[in-house]
Amino acid sequence: MASKQGDSNIVNMLLDNFGYIELENKPVNKGLKGEINTGDLGNPAYFETGSGWMIAYYPPQGKDPAVVKMSRGLNEKAYVSNEVLSVQTLSSSIELVEFLKDKGWTNFKFKDGSPLATWSTWAYLSAVDNKLTGYKATKEDKRKLAQAMHLLKAPAESSVQAAEVENMGTLIEGGTSK
Repeated sequence: MASKQGDSNIVNMLLDNFGYIELENKPVNKGLKGEINTGDLGNPAYFETGSGWMIAYYPPQGKDPAVVKMSRGLNEKAYVSNEVLSVQTLSSSIELVEFLKDKGWTNFKFKDGSPLATWSTWAYLSAVDNKLTGYKATKEDKRKLAQAMHLLKAPAESSVQAAEVENMGTLIEGGTSK
């Protein structure tokens, strides 16, 4: 008979294979940018990351904040990629955060997610001096963050440089990545 820890590890591994995260813009930022926040692109509006992960963006409605859900799901592109799952998860989380920041998000509240996608999003937000409210980091999370900080800061710095040059394949409003 398997131990509870062993069962938990197996469940986490299965969840990570179909990684997902759900965030909301709470407290609500005033003046969110772009057509994506008007609902003109659909409710939800769908996008794809460079790694093939799918994003569903639900614009704010009345007093309800904007909500975003990202998942590896069943998109074939995510499964035929040469990227390792952990790299796919981290790069998709980085793309998601940068996209949301570009649309005016400064407040990120964790609603639900698989362990790896949640950690990747929390870690990147921490590296760029944002908070993921609603998520309580463990000692292990913080240890991994300390070891990965140099890797997490590099995409933030390079995304600023890349944005000044051209769109390098990150999310594009109303479509998929280049």
